[in-house]
Amino acid sequence: MATASDSFSINTAALSEVLPFTFCVNEAGSILSATPSVSRLIAPVGENFFDQVLIETPNFAGFGSKEFKPNTLLVFTSKLNGIRVRGTFTPASSGAYFFVGALSLKSADDVTQYGLSLADFTSFDSVFDNLLLLQVQKISIFELKEAQHALIAERSRSIQNAKLASLGEMSAGIAHEINNPLAIIQANASLLLRHINDPVKLTEKIESIQKSCTRISKIISGLRKFSRSGETVQYQATSISVIANEALLLTDNYAKGNSVSLQIEINSTSAIFCNEVEIEQVFINLINNAIDAVKDLPEKWVKLSVFDDGDNAVVRVLDSGKGIPEAIREKLFQPFFTTKQVGAGTGLGLSITKGILDEHKATISVDTHSSNTCFEIRFLKSQSK
Repeated sequence: MATASDSFSINTAALSEVLPFTFCVNEAGSILSATPSVSRLIAPVGENFFDQVLIETPNFAGFGSKEFKPNTLLVFTSKLNGIRVRGTFTPASSGAYFFVGALSLKSADDVTQYGLSLADFTSFDSVFDNLLLLQVQKISIFELKEAQHALIAERSRSIQNAKLASLGEMSAGIAHEINNPLAIIQANASLLLRHINDPVKLTEKIESIQKSCTRISKIISGLRKFSRSGETVQYQATSISVIANEALLLTDNYAKGNSVSLQIEINSTSAIFCNEVEIEQVFINLINNAIDAVKDLPEKWVKLSVFDDGDNAVVRVLDSGKGIPEAIREKLFQPFFTTKQVGAGTGLGLSITKGILDEHKATISVDTHSSNTCFEIRFLKSQSK
């Protein structure tokens, strides 16, 4: 059989969403039921109401249950935190009394002082209380935006750290790639005077120097673009083949340094709407991972292919490995999961890769039908030309 306190509990629960400062007491002053706002800011169920508050109105000592008359105005201050509440008591059956009230604050600054939330407010007749409600909403929205900004900043830092890790892995190969054309330039420059009277050989040496300079320029340009912060890069329609080729340029010598054959097959002229630097990082992450996976195998090669499939531009990174076990596939994109030896990887590469692709409304999956290890990315083609 339901008791009086049971029914009051049901009633206050129903009222909490529209009248946050509602509670029920018995004749002795014990709180039988209370909304979450009352329990948090005034006193919890089971406590004696008169022990937890200072009565301001009615303005006489010894106010108690005998004064619980219909529409009795009550103004009190919580001993817990000093918050001020006003409202009215209404006698109910079985010797119990309902209080329905609202916060009575001095200024909007009290919203933050008392740590109030939207759940503590509703729409009131008082213009001031409604302004307070708007203030709480404003604060809540501000905090939400602050949290979003913090999340975006943290994501940018993670992406930037992953770029630096990739550059660290590729540094030896890049240094070698720059040193080779520099050696060619130096050798040809020393021969220029020797062939000053031979126009054919002189032209050959000059062309060789120019090609080497162009090669170095492309590498430096790629490094500068890749290493800069993605925050300053706008989304725009970009040829997916251009991004793929630039990723190959930065990973080619890492592959050579590990005796891995790096191949590319482009069968698409499509553009995708993207942050070019971030998508280049995706390709570099996958290529470097593939190189690391096969560098100790008897057969070691990595192939990057790009092709169209209806409304999608598809990129596949295929390597000579024999696939990824199902148990590992389920964890691949989790942060800090790695199959590399301790100290050889952070476990963030694929997690960041998936995060970037999610932002671009693209998907990444492991092709389980391939006899080799294969990651497949599907982008929606850009309609811009």
